[in-house]
Amino acid sequence: MSFSAAAPSDDEVNAARLDPARLQAVCDTGLLDTPAEESFDRLTRLAARLLEVPAAFVSLVDAGRDFYKSAIGFGEPLASERQLQGRTFCHYALL
Repeated sequence: MSFSAAAPSDDEVNAARLDPARLQAVCDTGLLDTPAEESFDRLTRLAARLLEVPAAFVSLVDAGRDFYKSAIGFGEPLASERQLQGRTFCHYALL
């Protein structure tokens, strides 16, 4: 048995990404553009270890980018810039 679902359209992804209530909730966390914190890094390392994966992250998606509050196992430029612009996997996770 196989599962096949149609990929979401650009309009669906953009609607989720730009949803005003979601954007307000992201802003309300107060986490955007904050420094790395060991407590988040500990959880990210734990997730990578438990899932037996080489990399893990905690991201917040605002209207124009993904901000990585914590990222383990990624190289540059993500390791130091802590953000990506453009379409990412995180946009699909919003759906």
